[in-house]
Amino acid sequence: MGIRDEDTLSTLVSRLARMDRELQDKDREELKEAAEGKPPKQITNGLLDAIDPDRQEERAKEIFKTETPRKSRSRRRLKSW
Repeated sequence: MGIRDEDTLSTLVSRLARMDRELQDKDREELKEAAEGKPPKQITNGLLDAIDPDRQEERAKEIFKTETPRKSRSRRRLKSW
């Protein structure tokens, strides 16, 4: 499902944050509806979490119920996150 490297996601986060600052309330609500109730800030925060190595490790620990997740297994599973 498209490109998911850190640089691309980081660029997307920047663009969404800038767009959010420029949106009128009406447009922000329309975007929120299209995003299943998630406001633009929540979307950008989720993307930032997705590229944060510490958050990835934290999430892998939750998913695999271990304190030492293996990177190969974590990356495969976290891609669907």
